[in-house]
Amino acid sequence: MTKSTWSLAIPDDGLALKELVFVGGGKDLEVRLRRDDGPVLVLGVSSSRVNTAGEVALDITSLGDVSLALSYSGPGLILTALDIGWDDDDEWNTELPIGLEALFAAVGTPDGKRVELNYCVDVEASLTTRAA
Repeated sequence: MTKSTWSLAIPDDGLALKELVFVGGGKDLEVRLRRDDGPVLVLGVSSSRVNTAGEVALDITSLGDVSLALSYSGPGLILTALDIGWDDDDEWNTELPIGLEALFAAVGTPDGKRVELNYCVDVEASLTTRAA
C-alpha cells in the first residue's frame, strides 16, 4: 500500500489561526482549523501529529464517555506546516488534492461557517505563536 501526501502552501510568516482542535474519538475523530479570516475547516482524521513551539497551549476537555476535544491555542497562533496523507489504494485519492485546494482557498466563506471534506486522512501540523 502506498501513501500520498499533500502539503499546504503556507506563506513564510505562517498562516494565522484562531485555534486548531481535534474533536471526537475512534472513527469519529475530526480536526477543525479556525482561521482568523475564514471558515472552520474540517477533516476526518485517522492519525495525527502536532508539533509545537512558542507559547502554544493544549487544553483537553471530556465530551462524554469516549470523546475528547484537544484544543491548541495561544497568543498569535500560527500554522507553519500542514501535511495531509492518505492511502493511494482508496478510490477517491484523485479527488482529494482538488478538494483540499478548494477547502483551503475558501477564504471568502463567511467567518465561522463549517466547510469540510468527508474523507479520513492522516494530519501532521506544526504550530507556533507570534512573538508579542
